[in-house]
Amino acid sequence: MKQSLAPSGIIAVGLLVSQAIFTIFVYQSNVSLLESLRVVSDAGYLTVPNAHAMSGLDALMPAFCGGLFFTLTAGAGLTIAAFVLIYVWHSVLARRPELLFFLVILWELGIYKASQTARPLILTNAFILLPALVSILTLRWASGQKSAWNPVVMHLAALLIIVGAWLPNVNGDVFIDIRDQLLLENPIGQKINSFYYHYTLYPAEAFKSLDQKQIKTARIRIENAGLSGRVEKTLRRMDYLPVNKDIRVDLTIEDEGNRLSLIHGDQPVLHVKSSRFLNAPESTLKEFSKQTDRMQILRKFTFFSLITASPLLLYLLIYTLFLIAGRAVLRHSAKCGAVAAVLAMIIGVAAAAAVHQFQYTPLASRNPQAFETLLQSKHRKDRIKALKRMDQSDIGVSPYEEAIVKSGESPHITERYWAARLLGDSDSERTYRMLSQMLNDPHPNVACMALYSLGRRNEQRAVPKIKRVLTASTHWYTQWYAYNALKELGWTQPESV
Repeated sequence: MKQSLAPSGIIAVGLLVSQAIFTIFVYQSNVSLLESLRVVSDAGYLTVPNAHAMSGLDALMPAFCGGLFFTLTAGAGLTIAAFVLIYVWHSVLARRPELLFFLVILWELGIYKASQTARPLILTNAFILLPALVSILTLRWASGQKSAWNPVVMHLAALLIIVGAWLPNVNGDVFIDIRDQLLLENPIGQKINSFYYHYTLYPAEAFKSLDQKQIKTARIRIENAGLSGRVEKTLRRMDYLPVNKDIRVDLTIEDEGNRLSLIHGDQPVLHVKSSRFLNAPESTLKEFSKQTDRMQILRKFTFFSLITASPLLLYLLIYTLFLIAGRAVLRHSAKCGAVAAVLAMIIGVAAAAAVHQFQYTPLASRNPQAFETLLQSKHRKDRIKALKRMDQSDIGVSPYEEAIVKSGESPHITERYWAARLLGDSDSERTYRMLSQMLNDPHPNVACMALYSLGRRNEQRAVPKIKRVLTASTHWYTQWYAYNALKELGWTQPESV
C-alpha cells in the first residue's frame, strides 16, 4: 500500500513546501499594501480595503489562506509537472541523457522567469525548491518499481482523458457556473464559496499590474503650480493618489521642460509631453503599467495551472480516498489501485460533462412568453435559468420587473444574485429601491451585484449609499465592488488633506 500511495505522498510534500513559500509571498505583499494604505488613509483618501479590513493585512491567517490559492494553482502546477516529467523520463524514456538536458533547460528557464518578477527571491526559491524536491522523491520511488508499465501509466492516461474533457469547457463563465450550480446549492459549497470570496483578493493583490490595482500611490515633483495642479487632478481621477510621506510610491512624475518623466521606483519608464499626458492619461498610464509589470509570468502560469493542474489535483485526491477505502474492503492491491483510478477518472469526466451541461442548456424558446412562464415557475432552477438567459440576451427587462423584483426577495442566493444583476438594466424607481435594499443583503455575492447594477444606472443619488457601504463594510470584496461602482458614476477621490 505504501508504494501505491507514494505518488500522493510526493505531491503532498510538494504542496506543503509550496504552501510555506507562498504564505511568505502573500504576507510580504500584504505588509507592503498595509504600509501604502496607511499613508493613503492619512492623506484623507478612501481606501480599499477600508480600515475594517486593513487591520488584518499583517496577520498570518490572510497570508496563509491567500497562499493556499497559489498552492492549489501555481504550486500544484510545478509539483505535478515535476512529478510527471521525471517519472516519464525515468520509467518510460529510459533515462535518456539528452532528454534530461532538455528538462534542465526548461527548469532553468522557469528560474530565470521567476527572477524577473517583482519579488524575485521568494519566487525563485519556489521554482528551485519545488521541482528539485519533487524530482528527488520521484526518482527514489520510481527506482523501486519493478516495471515501467505500472498503474502510474494508467494514471497518466486518466489524467489526459480528464484534461481533454475539461479544457474545451473552460471559458469566462465556467467558474460562475460552478459557483451557481454546485457551490451555492449546498451548505458545504456555500462555506467554500464564502472562504474563496473572503480571501481571494489577498493573493490577487500580490500579482496585479498597476493597471489592475484600485489604489495606487503617486508623487508629483513639478515646480509649475498650474501644471502640478492639473496633473494632480488627473492622477486622482485615474486613482493614482498623490501622497507626501517618504515611502516608495508606484509612480513619480517629474517635470522636464515641456515633458513629463514617469518614474517607477528609481527608474524612468516613460517620457511624454505634458499636453499628451493631460489629454490622454489613460493610454499613457496603461503603457506605464505594461512596462512596469513584472508579475505577468506568474499570472499566466497561475491561470494555466488553475485550468490544468487543479483538476488533476482533484483527481489525485479522489483516487487516494478511493484507494484507502478500497483497501479496507479488498486485499488485492493491484485491483484496488485499478478500480480507484477508474472511478476517479469517471468522476472527473462526469464533472466536466456536468460543467458542459451547466453552460449549454438552452431555453426551449427565447420569445417573451417563454421568459414570462419560466420567471413564474415554482421551480427556482427554471427561474434562475430565465434570469441568466435574459442577462445574456438583448431583451428589455421592463415587462418582467415585477417577477424580477420577486426573485430579488427569494431565499435562494443564486436567484437573488441574478435578479440584482438584471435590475441594473432598469431605470424605474421601484427597481432602484430594490437595489438599495439589496445593498444590505446578508450574502456578499448579492450585495456586490447590487453595487454593480447601481453603478450602471448613472444615478448620482446612489453615490452616498455606495460610499456608506464602502466605509462600513467589513468584506474586502464588497468594498472592491463599491469602489468600482463609484468610479462608474464619475466619482473621484477628494484632494488630500
